[in-house]
Amino acid sequence: MDRRRLYTCVSWELRNYFQFPPPSNQFSIVVSNIHQNLTAIIYDRKGRVLSVGKNNYLKTHPLQAKHANRVGEEHKIFLHAEIDAIAKCRNLDRAYKIFVMRVNSQGRYMLAAPCKICQDAIAATPIKIVEHT
Repeated sequence: MDRRRLYTCVSWELRNYFQFPPPSNQFSIVVSNIHQNLTAIIYDRKGRVLSVGKNNYLKTHPLQAKHANRVGEEHKIFLHAEIDAIAKCRNLDRAYKIFVMRVNSQGRYMLAAPCKICQDAIAATPIKIVEHT
C-alpha cells in the first residue's frame, strides 16, 4: 500500500462542486475579529465527519508539543486545527481525508496549507488525502 499523501488545493470553481465547506448542518464556523480561524475536518472513506478541530491561541496539547519538538519548532506550541482534530478523533483508524480551511475576520477564505508540524502529525496517522483552501 502506498503511504504517500495526496495534497490538493481546492480552487474556487471546484469548491461548490465538492461542497467545501460542507453544509452548515455538519459544523459551523465562528469568525473572530482578532485572529484568522482555521478549521480542520477529518472524514472517513464514505465522507462522514469523524471530528472537527479549530486552532486556539490560548491552549496547547501534548501532541502539539511532541510534533513541534520533532520538526524543531518548539516555540509553536499553540493548538493547531489539524492537531485538535486528530486529538478529538475517536476513530482515527477510520480516518481517510482531512480538509483544512482558513477564514479571516471578514469571513473570506484564505490559504490554509498545513505547516511542518501538522504535516508531521498527519503523516503519523492513517489519513491518505489532505485538502486545503
